[in-house]
Amino acid sequence: MNARPTRFAATSLAALVAALLAACASPVAAPSPNIAAPAAGLSDPARTARLLASAEMAWDAGRMGEVRAALASLDALGAKSLDERDPASEWGAAAGYSEPPMRGRTLGPGYRRGTLEAGETMRLEQSFLSGERAMVSLSASQANRLALTVSHPDRRRVCAGSSTPVDCSWLPLITQRFTIQITNRGPDRASYYLVTN
Repeated sequence: MNARPTRFAATSLAALVAALLAACASPVAAPSPNIAAPAAGLSDPARTARLLASAEMAWDAGRMGEVRAALASLDALGAKSLDERDPASEWGAAAGYSEPPMRGRTLGPGYRRGTLEAGETMRLEQSFLSGERAMVSLSASQANRLALTVSHPDRRRVCAGSSTPVDCSWLPLITQRFTIQITNRGPDRASYYLVTN
């Protein structure tokens, strides 16, 4: 025997449907940017590359609060510069950010900042260990046409991408050196961050 809906149930159902339709029709505010929290699920090198690019954009715009937030996240990841001149340290000094005392992680992603003229290519070699996940990420603070290629010593390609950010991950079968190549395919000079684990 089928029960007939009561007037109260029908009214409640109509109100629920109206509320859902109103919610769908209302504009949804865009989430505010939070440079200290890149998308979940990214590897530490990928998070580091995106944080560095975001911090540079905030630095260029004079948003020191965002710079300090990004630097705190970089410290939490254990990220360290592989170059003598570290842009993050320079930003921190100017933004009034003091690095926390060393604790917890001692190894984290290493990063390099570089600049390429239009058509220029940069190559470097880096060793990755057998049986340990190798990760390379490329990011930039401005729209550009940077291409990343990672190759075996015999020139077989491991990974390639042509628009930043680019994230590469693979499992080396033996410990060996891989060639990392970045090419600026755009018409203008481009700055980038290259991060490895």
